[in-house]
Amino acid sequence: MSLDINLIGEKFKKLTVISKHCVSKLGAISWLCQCDCGKQIIATSCKLRKKDIRSCGCLRYGEDLVGKKFNNLLVISKAGKSNKKWLCQCECGKQIIISNFRLHNKKNKSCKCPKDTKHCKKCDVIYKTNYFFKNVTSRDGLSCYCKNCTTEITKKNDKAMRLRKNKQNCKSCNYILLTYRRSGLCLNCYQSNKKTRRKLLECKNRESLEYRLKNNISRSIREALSIQGITKGRRTIAKYLPYTMNQLKVHIENLFESWMTWENQGNYRKQDWDDNDKSTWKWQIDHIKPHSFFKYTSMEDLVFQQCWALSNLRPLSAKQNLSDGNRRYGKK
Repeated sequence: MSLDINLIGEKFKKLTVISKHCVSKLGAISWLCQCDCGKQIIATSCKLRKKDIRSCGCLRYGEDLVGKKFNNLLVISKAGKSNKKWLCQCECGKQIIISNFRLHNKKNKSCKCPKDTKHCKKCDVIYKTNYFFKNVTSRDGLSCYCKNCTTEITKKNDKAMRLRKNKQNCKSCNYILLTYRRSGLCLNCYQSNKKTRRKLLECKNRESLEYRLKNNISRSIREALSIQGITKGRRTIAKYLPYTMNQLKVHIENLFESWMTWENQGNYRKQDWDDNDKSTWKWQIDHIKPHSFFKYTSMEDLVFQQCWALSNLRPLSAKQNLSDGNRRYGKK
């Protein structure tokens, strides 16, 4: 510090600099200061400028602390004429007399409550020791926070970690996702994309011949079971039929007549049918032994296997199939 500095006449809170006192070996200047209460003290330039010293000590001891709370101690009244000691009440209910210096000391948090109690650093409340989680690393073997505060902190930390790990934006609308999604889309975009994907898949499947065959057989089985008050239970027929849809397709194609193709498969309509024009004819997959003759209650029955065996299936004219019904069985 420069030796040319002059603080004489300047005031720092309650202290007024009267004169220079001395200069130390390291060059620190000390000043003789007079407090407003009349007492004189010596203070260095550094402490005066940094406001480490604001009075001779009367400022601290002259402060009224009644009603103020220091950790778990609430100041009730003075303990004597001076402001050096105060009557305080602890949260455990006990009253003690404590000095001004000890009140301002952060280490004194309570009245030294019994050993079966502990102070929570977060909520500033004294609880019994059974209200704290165990912690081997601490001196007393207990957590510094109570159980409620500990659970709140862990929840916040977990949520923060999840957000930090799973932070990503929606690929479609760039919305910030709060939770990780494998699709990379927010809920709205995912649902809208799901609907469009489902429609595209349905359109693609309708064009597929295997899908059409599977859908027709599944509907026929469902109707046969519903007559008896039984449901198919959303089970796929592929697990119970003794062949694949491709094998069924090959079997039917081998039995085609000259006018039959997969394009003219369908139902009989009187207004569209012309006996002299083969282009208006339709055909259907028919059971040689009628479907109504087989009484099965489940797709696991042996009767079900016999009903839907390849040897019992053939392509037949839609008009003939409708006119014959289930009466043709046994006719030559």
